[in-house]
Amino acid sequence: MLSSIPSHLPNLPIYKKALEIVILSRSISAYLNYDFMNLNSDGSENKHIYFSGDIVQQSVSLAPE
Repeated sequence: MLSSIPSHLPNLPIYKKALEIVILSRSISAYLNYDFMNLNSDGSENKHIYFSGDIVQQSVSLAPE
């Protein structure tokens, strides 16, 4: 179900700040993924790689798409 976004919403300061947070979190995630994408010496994946996805997932919920 898609909800319609009121036309005034994109002009609100809080909406603009939420979008800034989404963009920033995606940048942080991309930066962290590069560091965490290599496997550990025992062949296991870095357990912190999911942290970067959590950052993006939680920040996206701040503003309607």
